[in-house]
Amino acid sequence: MFKSRWFVSSISLEIVKQKDKSTHSFDWGVFRSQKLTHKGEEAEFELPYGFMLSTSQPKRYNIAFFDTMTRNEMQDKIQNLKEERIKLLIKEIQEKGIQDETIISKKYYDEFSQAPIHVENYTNLYHLCYWESGKYDLLLRVYTSKPNRIFEERWELSLREEEVKAIRLNALKILQDTCGVKSYGQYNFAYAKYED
Repeated sequence: MFKSRWFVSSISLEIVKQKDKSTHSFDWGVFRSQKLTHKGEEAEFELPYGFMLSTSQPKRYNIAFFDTMTRNEMQDKIQNLKEERIKLLIKEIQEKGIQDETIISKKYYDEFSQAPIHVENYTNLYHLCYWESGKYDLLLRVYTSKPNRIFEERWELSLREEEVKAIRLNALKILQDTCGVKSYGQYNFAYAKYED
Protein backbone atom coordinates (compact mmCIF):
# COMPACT_ATOMS: atom_id res chain seq x y z
CA MET A 1 0.00 0.00 0.00
CA PHE A 2 1.33 3.44 -0.97
CA LYS A 3 1.85 5.86 1.93
CA SER A 4 2.92 9.49 1.76
CA ARG A 5 4.33 11.63 4.52
CA TRP A 6 4.68 15.39 4.28
CA PHE A 7 6.20 17.97 6.57
CA VAL A 8 3.83 20.96 6.45
CA SER A 9 6.03 24.01 6.95
CA SER A 10 3.35 26.71 6.56
CA ILE A 11 -0.16 27.43 5.30
CA SER A 12 -1.43 30.65 3.76
CA LEU A 13 -4.76 31.97 2.59
CA GLU A 14 -5.59 34.43 -0.16
CA ILE A 15 -8.96 36.16 -0.57
CA VAL A 16 -9.95 37.76 -3.88
CA LYS A 17 -13.05 39.96 -4.08
CA GLN A 18 -14.79 38.98 -7.31
CA LYS A 19 -16.27 42.48 -7.77
CA ASP A 20 -12.95 44.31 -8.21
CA LYS A 21 -10.31 41.54 -7.99
CA SER A 22 -8.71 43.15 -4.92
CA THR A 23 -6.57 40.61 -3.06
CA HIS A 24 -5.72 40.16 0.61
CA SER A 25 -3.24 37.69 2.07
CA PHE A 26 -3.60 35.90 5.39
CA ASP A 27 -0.92 34.12 7.43
CA TRP A 28 -1.65 31.28 9.80
CA GLY A 29 -1.98 32.84 13.22
CA VAL A 30 -3.03 30.21 15.75
CA PHE A 31 -4.14 26.61 15.95
CA ARG A 32 -7.45 26.27 17.76
CA SER A 33 -8.87 23.23 19.44
CA GLN A 34 -12.42 23.15 20.71
CA LYS A 35 -13.32 21.08 23.75
CA LEU A 36 -16.75 20.32 25.10
CA THR A 37 -16.73 20.19 28.88
CA HIS A 38 -19.41 20.10 31.55
CA LYS A 39 -18.98 23.91 31.76
CA GLY A 40 -19.59 24.34 28.05
CA GLU A 41 -17.32 24.83 25.08
CA GLU A 42 -13.71 25.84 25.69
CA ALA A 43 -11.04 26.82 23.19
CA GLU A 44 -7.30 26.34 23.44
CA PHE A 45 -4.86 28.23 21.25
CA GLU A 46 -1.33 27.41 20.10
CA LEU A 47 1.10 29.33 17.93
CA PRO A 48 1.45 27.72 14.49
CA TYR A 49 4.31 25.32 13.86
CA GLY A 50 5.36 22.84 11.21
CA PHE A 51 3.98 19.33 11.54
CA MET A 52 4.11 15.91 9.92
CA LEU A 53 1.07 14.73 8.01
CA SER A 54 0.59 11.37 6.39
CA THR A 55 -2.09 9.85 4.18
CA SER A 56 -2.36 6.93 6.59
CA GLN A 57 -2.97 9.18 9.61
CA PRO A 58 -4.82 12.31 8.53
CA LYS A 59 -5.72 14.84 11.20
CA ARG A 60 -8.24 17.69 11.32
CA TYR A 61 -6.82 21.15 12.01
CA ASN A 62 -8.65 24.30 13.04
CA ILE A 63 -6.48 27.26 12.05
CA ALA A 64 -7.16 30.97 12.48
CA PHE A 65 -5.63 33.13 9.75
CA PHE A 66 -4.69 36.80 10.16
CA ASP A 67 -4.24 39.62 7.70
CA THR A 68 -0.93 40.68 9.21
CA MET A 69 -0.44 43.68 6.94
CA THR A 70 -3.83 45.21 7.80
CA ARG A 71 -3.38 44.38 11.51
CA ASN A 72 -0.02 46.23 11.55
CA GLU A 73 -1.56 49.21 9.78
CA MET A 74 -4.40 49.22 12.31
CA GLN A 75 -2.00 49.11 15.26
CA ASP A 76 -0.02 52.02 13.81
CA LYS A 77 -3.20 54.08 13.56
CA ILE A 78 -4.46 53.45 17.12
CA GLN A 79 -1.24 53.45 19.14
CA ASN A 80 -1.75 57.09 20.21
CA LEU A 81 -5.30 56.37 21.45
CA LYS A 82 -4.26 54.32 24.47
CA GLU A 83 -1.65 56.89 25.51
CA GLU A 84 -4.20 59.72 25.29
CA ARG A 85 -6.75 57.69 27.26
CA ILE A 86 -4.25 57.02 30.08
CA LYS A 87 -3.34 60.73 30.27
CA LEU A 88 -7.00 61.69 30.64
CA LEU A 89 -7.60 59.00 33.27
CA ILE A 90 -4.66 60.22 35.34
CA LYS A 91 -5.96 63.77 35.09
CA GLU A 92 -9.44 62.71 36.23
CA ILE A 93 -8.01 60.71 39.13
CA GLN A 94 -5.82 63.63 40.25
CA GLU A 95 -8.56 66.27 39.91
CA LYS A 96 -11.39 64.28 41.46
CA GLY A 97 -9.40 62.16 43.91
CA ILE A 98 -10.97 58.92 42.71
CA GLN A 99 -8.78 55.93 43.48
CA ASP A 100 -10.64 53.14 41.68
CA GLU A 101 -9.36 53.27 38.11
CA THR A 102 -11.85 50.60 37.01
CA ILE A 103 -14.84 52.74 37.96
CA ILE A 104 -13.43 55.89 36.47
CA SER A 105 -12.45 54.20 33.23
CA LYS A 106 -15.98 52.85 32.70
CA LYS A 107 -17.63 56.07 33.86
CA TYR A 108 -15.65 58.38 31.58
CA TYR A 109 -15.30 56.16 28.53
CA ASP A 110 -18.58 57.33 27.00
CA GLU A 111 -17.38 60.93 27.28
CA PHE A 112 -13.97 60.00 25.88
CA SER A 113 -15.61 58.17 22.96
CA GLN A 114 -16.90 61.56 21.72
CA ALA A 115 -13.41 63.09 21.73
CA PRO A 116 -11.88 63.88 18.31
CA ILE A 117 -9.03 61.38 18.80
CA HIS A 118 -11.51 58.54 19.44
CA VAL A 119 -13.77 59.51 16.54
CA GLU A 120 -10.75 59.76 14.23
CA ASN A 121 -9.50 56.32 15.29
CA TYR A 122 -12.97 54.80 14.81
CA THR A 123 -13.13 56.29 11.30
CA ASN A 124 -9.65 54.95 10.47
CA LEU A 125 -10.54 51.42 11.62
CA TYR A 126 -13.88 51.52 9.84
CA HIS A 127 -12.17 52.38 6.55
CA LEU A 128 -9.53 49.67 7.02
CA CYS A 129 -12.30 47.07 6.91
CA TYR A 130 -12.33 46.00 3.27
CA TRP A 131 -15.14 43.44 3.55
CA GLU A 132 -18.22 44.11 1.41
CA SER A 133 -21.29 42.06 0.64
CA GLY A 134 -20.73 39.87 -2.38
CA LYS A 135 -18.69 36.90 -3.58
CA TYR A 136 -15.07 36.07 -2.81
CA ASP A 137 -12.61 33.48 -4.11
CA LEU A 138 -10.62 31.70 -1.43
CA LEU A 139 -7.25 30.08 -2.17
CA LEU A 140 -5.59 27.92 0.49
CA ARG A 141 -1.92 27.02 -0.02
CA VAL A 142 -0.17 24.34 2.01
CA TYR A 143 3.64 24.48 1.78
CA THR A 144 5.59 21.32 2.47
CA SER A 145 9.26 20.50 2.69
CA LYS A 146 10.90 17.12 2.25
CA PRO A 147 9.68 17.07 -0.50
CA ASN A 148 9.12 20.72 -1.43
CA ARG A 149 5.59 21.06 -2.74
CA ILE A 150 2.67 23.47 -2.72
CA PHE A 151 -0.84 22.06 -2.46
CA GLU A 152 -3.71 24.37 -3.39
CA GLU A 153 -7.43 24.23 -2.78
CA ARG A 154 -10.00 26.77 -4.02
CA TRP A 155 -13.45 27.72 -2.75
CA GLU A 156 -15.96 30.49 -3.18
CA LEU A 157 -17.83 32.21 -0.39
CA SER A 158 -20.47 34.91 -0.14
CA LEU A 159 -21.03 37.58 2.50
CA ARG A 160 -24.42 39.16 3.12
CA GLU A 161 -24.87 42.86 3.93
CA GLU A 162 -25.92 42.18 7.54
CA GLU A 163 -22.77 40.07 8.09
CA VAL A 164 -20.56 42.88 6.80
CA LYS A 165 -22.31 45.46 9.02
CA ALA A 166 -21.69 43.23 12.05
CA ILE A 167 -18.00 42.83 11.14
CA ARG A 168 -17.58 46.59 10.78
CA LEU A 169 -18.90 47.07 14.32
CA ASN A 170 -15.74 45.33 15.55
CA ALA A 171 -14.00 48.69 15.16
CA LEU A 172 -15.79 49.90 18.29
CA LYS A 173 -14.82 46.82 20.31
CA ILE A 174 -11.18 47.17 19.21
CA LEU A 175 -11.18 50.75 20.51
CA GLN A 176 -12.83 49.73 23.79
CA ASP A 177 -10.24 46.99 24.31
CA THR A 178 -7.43 49.41 23.41
CA CYS A 179 -8.72 51.83 26.04
CA GLY A 180 -8.87 49.08 28.67
CA VAL A 181 -12.64 49.27 29.05
CA LYS A 182 -14.66 46.13 29.61
CA SER A 183 -16.46 45.78 26.30
CA TYR A 184 -20.19 45.65 26.03
CA GLY A 185 -20.16 42.58 23.78
CA GLN A 186 -18.02 40.15 21.85
CA TYR A 187 -16.36 40.36 18.45
CA ASN A 188 -18.63 39.68 15.49
CA PHE A 189 -17.86 36.95 12.97
CA ALA A 190 -19.34 35.88 9.66
CA TYR A 191 -19.71 32.15 9.23
CA ALA A 192 -19.90 32.04 5.44
CA LYS A 193 -20.48 28.73 3.73
CA TYR A 194 -17.68 27.65 1.39
CA GLU A 195 -18.71 26.44 -2.05
CA ASP A 196 -16.60 24.36 -4.43
